[in-house]
Amino acid sequence: MSEKYPVTIISTLRRHTMKKRNESINLKIIFALFVLLISTAGCQNHSNSDVPVDLPKSIGDFPLKEHWRKDFDSELKAMALGSGALITGIVNDDGAVIQAFDITTGSSLWKSELSGNSTGINIMMVDKSVYVVFASNLAAIDLDTGDLIFETEIGASIIDEIAAFTDKYIFVVQVSEGVYAYDRSTGKPSWQILVGRGNVDVFPDTAHQLVYIIHGEYLKAVNEQDGSLAWQKQIGFHGPVEYYDGFIYYSNSEIKDGLENHLQALSLETKKALWDFDLNGEIKCIKATSDSIIAVTNQAITRLDRLSGEKIWGYYISPDVYCPPVIMGDVIYLKDGYSNQFIAMEQENGDLLGRLDFEDSGGFGYKISKDNLLSSTYPSPVLVFYSKNSVYVYK
Repeated sequence: MSEKYPVTIISTLRRHTMKKRNESINLKIIFALFVLLISTAGCQNHSNSDVPVDLPKSIGDFPLKEHWRKDFDSELKAMALGSGALITGIVNDDGAVIQAFDITTGSSLWKSELSGNSTGINIMMVDKSVYVVFASNLAAIDLDTGDLIFETEIGASIIDEIAAFTDKYIFVVQVSEGVYAYDRSTGKPSWQILVGRGNVDVFPDTAHQLVYIIHGEYLKAVNEQDGSLAWQKQIGFHGPVEYYDGFIYYSNSEIKDGLENHLQALSLETKKALWDFDLNGEIKCIKATSDSIIAVTNQAITRLDRLSGEKIWGYYISPDVYCPPVIMGDVIYLKDGYSNQFIAMEQENGDLLGRLDFEDSGGFGYKISKDNLLSSTYPSPVLVFYSKNSVYVYK
């Protein structure tokens, strides 16, 4: 018995040594796999940890799929879409970074930097030019090359924005001041309309060379060339406004300081009201198509016939729907900030087609700049939005 103990101890020691060696090898393998996993994830996502890496979950028959996505080192602040390109705007300590991407491939076309100190930025793309309001300046950048065309000091604040354009002018709304017209080619100021505090809506009517400015209780039609008043009409205090094919659609209230729950249509030719519809809820935004008006209130989405004002359908929705919605083809896309989902609805009858669930507890935001949900049909239909440090393109 006594002779067996040394053998047993040696055998046990050998097994123990081999076990420790195997454990060491296993730990090395696990550590190597962990490093490989981290490096692979780093190659896939260059943004910070706040950016979700999981693909959103498609529920039902959601019509679109992710086409491409770009992650950035900083949070996106603005976006513009058109002419086959996507323009993004980022603000950092040194100024603003404007970058152009091919909408089909996602490849970078150019990157341009504007100096200045500001937290706000606004971008609009018109034909082959990119216009930017940043750090009190209005700048124009060539879409093809990224070269700066002009940069003009206009005394802009962080919430001023480019509201509209014509063949000759860019119209900038400076909050609490008015509407300013600048030459599209040179950036030189042409004329201005002072309106004071409150929301301002600007719509160009190129057929009649007029610009409609809606503020306070009045709709003013001014001449495009010099800003002189052509005519005006009192419409009362109003909420959201939409312009389409010779008609102004706007929300107002039947009583002073009441909820703006009445949607009215005004013919610009006759200057008379066409119809009035009570939506029984405060109107948040209005979207017009060739035959319909889509109105979003704090509790429902409703489709009306554009010319008669007759209700076609209506459905309850979350109060946190982003405005305005996007309409592509026969589908309405709603961005729901409460459930972090995109909702696709059939425009014809309001039927739910499907949802895209981002499953992000941090939310992708709905009370943000109105440039955050854009669509384009050239060269193919796409839906684009940004969240935190990422921009998403769906088609």
